Amino acid sequence: MKSVSIRRISFIGGTADNPLASVLTFLCVCAVFLPYQATAVLLCVIGAAVLFLPSARKQIIFHKSLWLIVAFLLLTAVTALVYGNKKGLLYSGAFALITLIGVYIRSAMNHALFESMTNWLLVGCFLVFPACFVSKMEHLGESNYRCTLWFLNCNYLGSLLAACVIICAYKVVTKKGSKPIYYLLAAGCGICLYFTGSMFAFAEVLIGVSVLLSLTKNHQLLGAFLILCVIECVFIYCVPDLFPRLSESNITTDNRVLIWQDAIHAIPEHPLFGKGFFTFATLPDRQYITAHAHNFILEPLLSFGIVGTILLAGFFFFYYRQVVICDRLLRKSNISALILAISAGVVLHATIDMTMIWTQTGLFYALIMSGLGAEEQTLNLIRKRRR
Repeated sequence: MKSVSIRRISFIGGTADNPLASVLTFLCVCAVFLPYQATAVLLCVIGAAVLFLPSARKQIIFHKSLWLIVAFLLLTAVTALVYGNKKGLLYSGAFALITLIGVYIRSAMNHALFESMTNWLLVGCFLVFPACFVSKMEHLGESNYRCTLWFLNCNYLGSLLAACVIICAYKVVTKKGSKPIYYLLAAGCGICLYFTGSMFAFAEVLIGVSVLLSLTKNHQLLGAFLILCVIECVFIYCVPDLFPRLSESNITTDNRVLIWQDAIHAIPEHPLFGKGFFTFATLPDRQYITAHAHNFILEPLLSFGIVGTILLAGFFFFYYRQVVICDRLLRKSNISALILAISAGVVLHATIDMTMIWTQTGLFYALIMSGLGAEEQTLNLIRKRRR
């Protein structure tokens, strides 16, 4: 590496001309892998730094669609306050912090920082691997035991590990490091994912990696990956005891149907504005005790009403429109392909579980989505040169 490059790269991979963004991004990565209580505290610290440090506040680029998410956050906070939904009010604040941090990092993002950030996200898996193995060994005689660790719910952990497998695939296809290392990391994530027993997290990997390889036109690798998935499915079919939860799939499906029925019946009670985040948890006559509606269509309609759902959908529409524009115009960068791949996996998983509605997973996805800033920066430079 040239000496000038060495001077420009900081110890965590961000550029030296914006060390604050590098440090705050690194702290966000740490927050993802901390116990969720510590994650909440660190979110407050990082959010306060973005709000009160002039150098951070001036960095923020206000996109036109931001008013939609601001209006959404105000709506969810007010409705939660009106209906006494304390948990919903708290998560409105957490979502506001995650949004603020995500917008700031998107404004400061460049390719060097994104690659460093995703590397550190994979490094965080080294905390999870031994903890999962120890936890599984402690419950070795329990065939239905599912590793949760400090993520409150095993599906949250499973969804995070699934996204890390997709990041490993991104690193392989973009040749951002040693392929054997990323293959080993992906294998480790896969084993720990198996320990969580999250069946749809495996589907998240299947869809996410397939979308990534398709968008990056790695058709041979895609074919090999799909063949491997078919072999694994046949193996599990032949030896069903390897995945005990498959025998419980009918019970899981029945529980989901009960949750969806309750949500559908409750939506007309507050159709316009809902009652704030986690409205499902406030329903008095629930047939199944859980925090949310376990579906990405029913949950926003129940918790945010028609108005809140339109605001949230509008924000994501404008965001993903920009992602698609960058993916089409920037052929040498695959960050937008990674964003679309992970998003596809999350949407699939969200048909039966809302794993993104949590501090650790929500912050994780916000960090990945902030990678769009690097694409926008490149696109702006190209447009300036053409002028």
